[in-house]
Amino acid sequence: MGFFGTTGINILMVLIRTITRKIAMNETTSKINRLEQQVNELLELCKRLGQEASGLRAQLQHLSGERATLLEQKEQARSQVEAMITRLRSMESA
Repeated sequence: MGFFGTTGINILMVLIRTITRKIAMNETTSKINRLEQQVNELLELCKRLGQEASGLRAQLQHLSGERATLLEQKEQARSQVEAMITRLRSMESA
């Protein structure tokens, strides 16, 4: 039958299959570990972006309030200037 015989060949084939499975499992485990690391990095990025978005929303709210105040002040100043112009015109015609 040859050097190993049928039993020896069967044992070698079982060993080859076992080694191949272990290699495939190690590659799969490695891929899973890389994927897990990438998922963790994405979660951290989402957390950071969420915090940044919250900060930007707060900043936008603050700036919107400040803009409304400035628009109100501008309108008051415009009214005062118009009143002064009206008074000056009435003084000129008197």
